[in-house]
Amino acid sequence: MASEATAKRITEKAEPASGVQEAEAPLFAPHRDLNKRGLLLIGGLILLANIPLIHYFFRHVLTPMPVAAGVSLPFTDDFNRADVGERYWSTGGDWRIESGELHSASVRNNPLWLKASLPNDVAVDFDVRPASPEGDVRFVLFGDGLNQNSGYTFLFGSYGMTAIQRIADDPHQHVLTFDGRGVGLPGPANEPEQSAIAGRGMAELYKNGTLGPSTEWRMERRDLRAQPGTSYHMHVERRGGDIKWYANNQLVFEVNDPSPLTGKGHDRFAPSGMDTDAFFDNLAIQKL
Repeated sequence: MASEATAKRITEKAEPASGVQEAEAPLFAPHRDLNKRGLLLIGGLILLANIPLIHYFFRHVLTPMPVAAGVSLPFTDDFNRADVGERYWSTGGDWRIESGELHSASVRNNPLWLKASLPNDVAVDFDVRPASPEGDVRFVLFGDGLNQNSGYTFLFGSYGMTAIQRIADDPHQHVLTFDGRGVGLPGPANEPEQSAIAGRGMAELYKNGTLGPSTEWRMERRDLRAQPGTSYHMHVERRGGDIKWYANNQLVFEVNDPSPLTGKGHDRFAPSGMDTDAFFDNLAIQKL
């Protein structure tokens, strides 16, 4: 009898109270199953994976882009010296001075940023000579002083295309494409956003709200190509939201951006390049 009573008490103790379901233990509970060393290892891996974001936050959000003493507008540079100097900076790329010209030697979209803050209304002039068969010339206006795709990117004769592109740093956002007159180009069936703007002008699309302050767009033309070894004089100006770009006094693009890129993060200029060579000279920047 004593053994039966003991067994009953053990059974009653093991069974949960009536109507109460005992929670099933999780298969894996990190705080229970991992020791301190394991938790530190996981934390270190998470930190390592986010280093690019942390670097961007400190360099771009907390730290202002560098401004060099003595670099103010109007600004001119004929590059008649031995090296690039302290008035410019870049995150990479082989930028050098050769025979009085600034040489972008396959810099792979690492712009050479001028350490000067630009006003909203400005004119930029310079000479450029593409040296590669692709005839590729690139420069950035109203960027953030760090990233290639942070402002208006200008592509002259780049692999057969001349274009101006308004910010394109979000790989998940579709860049709406327009022709040289600002009319939407046709899009394939798998790009409904592009198909929706086909044949419609940018002014109309801004007015009805299809385009807005965060829209990424590109105007392009394929009838204007840069010839290797030929020197071109570039002139770009912006007044308010009106942007005009000339090459050898020929109007390349004229566009009105009702939400122009301005202020911190959109106040720098830089020549740039990809896998090709180009020579820049006679840079002049002035407030309008």
